[in-house]
Parts: sequence; C-alpha cells; structure tokens
Amino acid sequence: MSSARWGSRSSTGIDEDFSGVLDEEEVVSRHVICNGTNGLPGMNGQQGIEGISGVNGTSALVERHDAPPYLCAEGFILLFGVDDGRGDDVANDGLLGNEELRASLKFCFAALISERITDIFRRCSDSLTSWL
Repeated sequence: MSSARWGSRSSTGIDEDFSGVLDEEEVVSRHVICNGTNGLPGMNGQQGIEGISGVNGTSALVERHDAPPYLCAEGFILLFGVDDGRGDDVANDGLLGNEELRASLKFCFAALISERITDIFRRCSDSLTSWL
C-alpha cells in the first residue's frame, strides 16, 4: 500500500512468483482511499416487513443394530432415516419407523452366511463383497 498526500492506493493480487512484491502483472484490483473528512451520518431506513415463518425441520436419525445371525457371524447394520412421520409413523418421536427409513448399510466382519449385501437403490451402484 502506498501513501500520498491525497490518500492511499491499495493493490491486491496473488504473488505468483513468491518474490514478496506484488508485480504489475500480478495486480488484480486497485482501490484509492482519499483523505477527506467524514460526511454526516445518513438517516436510518424504514423497517422492512416481517417475512413468513419457515417450516420446522425434522431430525435425521441413525440406528445401529447387530447383524442378524442368518447374515453374518460378526457385524452390524446402520439404519438412516428422517423423523418426519412418513406413512403411518409418528413425526418427531425420536424413533425410526419403517416408513421413515431412507437407507441402510450392512457391515460384516466375517464371511456372509446366506445372502449378499444388496443396494437399497437398484441400478444406483453395485454391491461389493470382499474376501480377505
């Protein structure tokens, strides 16, 4: 920033060559701030109209359950949903009802016993089973 009798000039940009100096070709913008007296404060504007209230949101819920024995010997299932009262479920009750369920994720730390892990949304991605 350089000073002059009439005010200050500020140059901004990126020091692309890391020289510690902002070269002319690196300058993106310049602003001049003049040494003048401050003007009188302006009048306050009118109060705006009050906006409409938004809809209250609902909580996202995550539940963890042990994997059923028919699936794998060691593992768990995560259930993801929104406590919005979808279907016959009750909204904002802190419980994840069947209709409020949006997705599930199955983790098995042992070989699968009877079924493959399937996608909750078909044709969206492929299931993966890894045998170590």
